[in-house]
Amino acid sequence: MTDLNIRNIDPNLHASAKAKASLERRNLKDVVIELLKEYAADMPGCADLNAAHCPVAGPLIKGKVGKNEKTSR
Repeated sequence: MTDLNIRNIDPNLHASAKAKASLERRNLKDVVIELLKEYAADMPGCADLNAAHCPVAGPLIKGKVGKNEKTSR
């Protein structure tokens, strides 16, 4: 599992979301995970795959390339 920290959330939004989740007998973690699953489900070609297998627009981490490695740049 990985951690996800969300900063700079409007206090009113946080309070409203927390209150609604509480009324539904849920916590914000479960609400956010459900929303992320729904959001990621629309990604073509990524069903049942982890992030390492999904296509991205560019490199996520820029690093040095060794002398025996070639880049696609």
